[in-house]
Amino acid sequence: MPISLSKRIALAFAALAAFGILAPPEARAQSEQIRRFVRLYDAARPGADSLQQITLELDPSGRAVMTMRFPGYTKTAAGVPVTSVFERGTWSVANQYAIVHFVRRANGIEGKHDAYKPEDVALTFSLGFRCTLKLERDDANVFGKDGLRLKGRGC
Repeated sequence: MPISLSKRIALAFAALAAFGILAPPEARAQSEQIRRFVRLYDAARPGADSLQQITLELDPSGRAVMTMRFPGYTKTAAGVPVTSVFERGTWSVANQYAIVHFVRRANGIEGKHDAYKPEDVALTFSLGFRCTLKLERDDANVFGKDGLRLKGRGC
């Protein structure tokens, strides 16, 4: 049984909408901004006792994962084992910036480490030349006065 012309047209419009071709201009612009930021980024910076290797992944679904490794540094001066730090959160685009939110645990009561409360840490990045991600705003002052610059992989 042949498909009628009106059904063919409806199917064609549905296909175009599914591929984002018929999306409103604002949605296409937002989608393009997101695609510009999606990738893995790396940085190396000096730490207090060792080099810090930082990897930030911004994926298309809005998930963000930051990993901090301390190569060659296995124990602190007090003998406590040093492990990699993983932070998970979300990210979104606001104008030309990527806003990354991590929820970490902050000490809720002075001197008591068993009473932690969640704390939202927001990091605002701009995308520069050759996929360089530059930290523009650090709400929790995680990276100090030197800030953070990450280089995109594959650029």
